[in-house]
Amino acid sequence: MMKKTLLHTLILCFILLLLSSCTKSKKDYDEYGSDGMTTRTEHLAANLRTFVNKGTIIGQQYATIEGIGWQGDSARSDIKEVSGLGPAATCYELEGIERDKKVNSDGIPFSLIRKDALQMFRHGAIVTMTWQAPEGSVETVKEEAKKVATFIANLRDDYLIHAPVIFYPLPLGLGNWYDRLPAERYKDIYNAVMDVLKDEDVPNIVPGYAEAFTDGSPTMTNALKGGKLFDHCPDNGDVTPVIVNAIYIQPAAKANAAVYTATLPKFVQTVAHNAQERNLVPSLTTGIEGLPTKNLFTNTMLPIVKNNRLSYVLFGSNRGDFKNHHFAVPYPGIDNDIINDFVTFCNDRSTIFINELNGVYL
Repeated sequence: MMKKTLLHTLILCFILLLLSSCTKSKKDYDEYGSDGMTTRTEHLAANLRTFVNKGTIIGQQYATIEGIGWQGDSARSDIKEVSGLGPAATCYELEGIERDKKVNSDGIPFSLIRKDALQMFRHGAIVTMTWQAPEGSVETVKEEAKKVATFIANLRDDYLIHAPVIFYPLPLGLGNWYDRLPAERYKDIYNAVMDVLKDEDVPNIVPGYAEAFTDGSPTMTNALKGGKLFDHCPDNGDVTPVIVNAIYIQPAAKANAAVYTATLPKFVQTVAHNAQERNLVPSLTTGIEGLPTKNLFTNTMLPIVKNNRLSYVLFGSNRGDFKNHHFAVPYPGIDNDIINDFVTFCNDRSTIFINELNGVYL
């Protein structure tokens, strides 16, 4: 009887040891650097600076999650359907996750965002996320940031490898409550959010700073004069931004091709100069909804990509019915001249799509 008991005990110990070994080996697929970040995240932060020597990475907001007349099919994108080239970067909004909502402020399910982000990562694309925090006290924002931290930290594939995320908390210029804060007060709240992510041991964050600019606004006027930008950008916290994303999108209701094409080159030049002065990597989110001009991409966008050392360019999202003109890149069925203009832009050696984006995490 004693022998049987001993044998059962040994078998049980062996099974537990085996299970422990399997779990450990599975976790070992993700490697960590000395600062607690995954090595893939560290490599992404470094490569954002060096990849500008190869060209500009091109993507779109919600690139593979929705387009004109469709949503939720991660195997397609409007960019790929008209050009044959897959987007190499994307962006998702996280507003709503802090209050346990199932969908974000754009009506996209968080389950779909998670699935899509992991698929983009598996294909080697860059994943970016913004979080427009609801109004509240610093303590409230910090508590809500814990749920953002949990969502990002749980972006892990079947091998438990984290998908690195360029994270832009509290993007300015989008009409939120923190737009009204003085620079130092804004920095305090930004730093509080990033401290939460650090305290929660989120290992897959590349910190970023995002600011939107609109035609006729004081910040845009200052940009067009070559003035100083990003005065709210934090530089006094434990976690400081690596990259800045300047947002300039003309909505369909205010689309003015003449203003957009005249404004964008000077604006981007000032953005790139200010970012580099602060030792930040410059990137751009842009577009004119409805594409009212047929040669926007070759005449305006291509010279901007060629003449400025931008890490990536994200175009605004394509959403809903084409009659609403909520699209910033061509889709199947739009005027062929616009498609041909976009294809020429995509095929230029200075633009990088997913088939050419090799080693950004290495």
